[in-house]
Amino acid sequence: MLPHSLTRVQRQRLAVDSILSMEPDIIVLDEPTTGQDRGHLNKFLSRMKMLNEAGKTIILISHDMGVVAEYASRTIVMKDGEILMDADARGVFSRHDILGEASIEPHLLARACNDVRKGGKDFPVLLTMGELERYLG
Repeated sequence: MLPHSLTRVQRQRLAVDSILSMEPDIIVLDEPTTGQDRGHLNKFLSRMKMLNEAGKTIILISHDMGVVAEYASRTIVMKDGEILMDADARGVFSRHDILGEASIEPHLLARACNDVRKGGKDFPVLLTMGELERYLG
């Protein structure tokens, strides 16, 4: 099959697989979620997580805060080329002031947790539905 006959999503997957075949130590992914259905996206990000656990550095640039919450072990919030915050995802999503300054809308679960916390309740910032299920468990 000729590359130009592939769909945009297929070309994106081919490009990533081509890079991965070279076994680089550092992989930079700029908005890898674009155009991907949830099933392929979860497989892809699970694969990146495995590579990270095997010692590869994965740099993920994304506006999809659900993906950041679920997969990022370290999160850097930037605005106009300046670093506003560098922390784990939980620390970043607990700082609605910093996210607001960067014009970033947290994913729904983090927003809900922050709303409860703003109301004066002692409530953790939960990042995934699995965490919410365990918390309510």
